[in-house]
Amino acid sequence: MRKLLNTIYNFHWVARGEIARSAQAHFRGLSVMLASQKIRGLVNLRGHNPDYGWWRYETRIGRNYYWMIWYPIVYWMINTLTTVVAFPKALIKRRGVRAIWVSPDRGLR
Repeated sequence: MRKLLNTIYNFHWVARGEIARSAQAHFRGLSVMLASQKIRGLVNLRGHNPDYGWWRYETRIGRNYYWMIWYPIVYWMINTLTTVVAFPKALIKRRGVRAIWVSPDRGLR
């Protein structure tokens, strides 16, 4: 039995779990359909149409994909940089000396 969204959007898997095709999704239903099928990418084969609402909506969704790619890369770069800076400091520290956090004065005394 086909799901209701699959019927409405004429959704079919070309290669199950890898690539699919469908008709134009309703203006508000695109994100629901993508999430329900666990689809991570979207290709518009109809070309540049900025006069239509669906074009502006799909363009906004595409901007999210750009940031989804860069977020983990920046996260791991910060993590690696922190490790590279902190690890040598931990190795060079004199033996028997404890690491003590000194809170900066915030003028609350």
